[in-house]
Amino acid sequence: MSTKANSVINPAAALGGGFILVIIHRLFGLTAYFSHAFGIVVKGKPEVLVQNGMLHRRNMVWNHIFEHDLEEDMRLDAKTEDLSKIKVARIDRSGDISFIKAE
Repeated sequence: MSTKANSVINPAAALGGGFILVIIHRLFGLTAYFSHAFGIVVKGKPEVLVQNGMLHRRNMVWNHIFEHDLEEDMRLDAKTEDLSKIKVARIDRSGDISFIKAE
């Protein structure tokens, strides 16, 4: 019997599976809170995408960030289209890209 059929016949099975996922998510979150090393494994760490106006393409590829996506965030968040005006751009653990402008 397929999983879909099982959840139609026995809705408690789907509810139980969802409950298990919530518990596992909470346990991972608590463990990541108390263990920095585990937090890096689960959530990752900030990666530099731009430094002194130069793209770090390896980090961009590793994090699946396209140049057009970076340019869009740069326009919206840093209020510039000029890459040379960016001192550092990082992709944070949350997935957001943060920019520090050069002075």
